[in-house]
Amino acid sequence: MNENPNKEAIRAIEEQVFEVTAGKSYKSMLLTPDAILLCSKKFNNAADFMATFDKVSGKTLTLTETLSIPYSAILRFRNQSGSDVIRIKTNGVHLTWPGEFDMANGQTDVHNIFMYLEKVKGYQRTENQLSSFKAILPNLGYVAICLGVTWLLFSMASGEIQESTSGRRRAKGELLKAFAEMLGPSGSLLAGLAATAVAGWFLWKKYNNPPVETVLE
Repeated sequence: MNENPNKEAIRAIEEQVFEVTAGKSYKSMLLTPDAILLCSKKFNNAADFMATFDKVSGKTLTLTETLSIPYSAILRFRNQSGSDVIRIKTNGVHLTWPGEFDMANGQTDVHNIFMYLEKVKGYQRTENQLSSFKAILPNLGYVAICLGVTWLLFSMASGEIQESTSGRRRAKGELLKAFAEMLGPSGSLLAGLAATAVAGWFLWKKYNNPPVETVLE
């Protein structure tokens, strides 16, 4: 008898617009009974969100992007303790769908959304501590990127390689080369190694204390 009032209270989350970073353009998210809705604009309330969503949904000649992801297409949700990111896995290939939502209000949003999905939508929750190796896999990539950028900046500052010579890549290359020349070979090396050291510290920290992963499916 006590479940229904609690469930109805949790449904109030359907009136909350969440600020997110998802895909290349989505900035706001709304949970509805049937789907997760995304929009490339920010809103203060659900009414304004839905008014814009209904107005532009399905239209091609508009600067506002919208997306509806039905729960029936989502196999599971994942979140690691200490992370503000909710990752989803869908059934089938949906190239235009973002695979994760970075919640602006952090763990508060994650907690509320997972509670809604579990209590209202009926997803089953499991919690497991990741192995040290699995926990640091993303961090290995960050360390590799830092080392790669360090080598690139040092090589540009030393004059060993030149910027790209075509279009947009050339503009980016010139900007990066200007930054490398401003730092100089020694500065580029020190800045790169410092960034690598920070990335390595986060890797070591996660290796020694792997996060707990919460899964809803």
